[in-house]
Amino acid sequence: MSTYGNVPSTPSPGLCPSCRSRPVAKGFKHCSRSCATGGRTAPSTPKPPPPPVPPPASSTTSTPSRLTAGPPVAIILTPLRRVPLCPVCEAKPPNPGFKHCSIECAIAEKAVKVAQPVNLIRMWLCETCGQKLSASGYKYCSPECSRKALSIEDTMSQLSISTTSTGPRKCIIEGCDKPEWKAGSKYCGNACRAFGVILQLDPACLLCETFPKMNRSYFCSASCSNKSLDNAPVLLSVPDGHQALKTVTDQWNKEWKHTPNPPQIRFMWLIVQNRALHNAFEARLQAIDASYKFKAEGMFPANERRRWHGTKRECTVGDPGTTPTGFCQSPTCSMCIVMQRSFDKEKCAAGSMFGKGVYTSGTSSKSHGYIKQVAPSKYRAMLMCRVLAGKAKKLTQADHNLIAAPTGYDSVRGVPGGGLNYDELIVYDNNQIRPLYLVIYDSS
Repeated sequence: MSTYGNVPSTPSPGLCPSCRSRPVAKGFKHCSRSCATGGRTAPSTPKPPPPPVPPPASSTTSTPSRLTAGPPVAIILTPLRRVPLCPVCEAKPPNPGFKHCSIECAIAEKAVKVAQPVNLIRMWLCETCGQKLSASGYKYCSPECSRKALSIEDTMSQLSISTTSTGPRKCIIEGCDKPEWKAGSKYCGNACRAFGVILQLDPACLLCETFPKMNRSYFCSASCSNKSLDNAPVLLSVPDGHQALKTVTDQWNKEWKHTPNPPQIRFMWLIVQNRALHNAFEARLQAIDASYKFKAEGMFPANERRRWHGTKRECTVGDPGTTPTGFCQSPTCSMCIVMQRSFDKEKCAAGSMFGKGVYTSGTSSKSHGYIKQVAPSKYRAMLMCRVLAGKAKKLTQADHNLIAAPTGYDSVRGVPGGGLNYDELIVYDNNQIRPLYLVIYDSS
């Protein structure tokens, strides 16, 4: 063992192993980040040995004192071992047991491996609860969520859902050979889920725009769904190529029955209203469906329909440059009022054909006739709505005195014939209709 005077070369307990001069920081192995990354090394030249201490003048004994300086001691300093660094950022040491210092660096390396760009690097949410950030390098926020995920995987494996004749299914990202992280997920983890959106293998969540949306949802997780309700009212842009936009465009073109040909849809926004309005609509849906069992007969619950509604827009909400909260505050802009607070049948014009209710139509060109654009714009705007038709009463003749659906019915369906040229669907309960999409299209 080499020595430095009478000081051992091995650092004393509690001293930084790199500089050997400062105590380690509490909870860490080194005194500072510089020493942790190899920036500071032990002194390259030895200090001079301490001066000899002369023996006492009165001493007559010939026994040598232990304080007498001996011959110079050769100093041999072994080179310090450099602390390994993250191979991507080359700035921080990797987390214990991992190759990288963070999940961001792990994702960046994976991007190079599969030759695809990464446009968004985010802190991932726990894949079980979707409420808390996952621990660094892990998919879950806590051991409890990890155990829940394992329990789900065990159940699905017993049902043989995640296996094929050759074994577990692999992640669908080309170049990744890892198995699905859970049955039916198609991906091995969050990094590949994000790549799936970049490669347009699945439509993105409309809120975070990072991960694929869940089936029968606009969002990737309960966390994003709850965030949208907590921030409501908001408008979320529906990107080109999204299945929802394709479906709406098909209905728009198919149900445009006037001349000339239907104008082209340019933009579409998902309308998210507050939690109270959302819950009231869902409660009404459950109540209607419980009475008639529409779902049991193969129909949509509560006989839900998608219908058009045209109204006045005093602003340019929905046009290019619109922000998620870009509603105008005009008390007479019907479009913004409906998107923020939903419909109110009391606003129905007096003398309407089927009384005081909220009117919609399956004919897009008919609803186009009711829009009114006040602010200068080369676009026009219309609402597509969720309407709970329930049990609808068919009428061909006007009934101006209706203020509620006929007894035993939930709505009125105006059938062409008599005094009506195109279909109408009227509800008399405000909780039976909600705006779903803001559709922006060419003015001509």
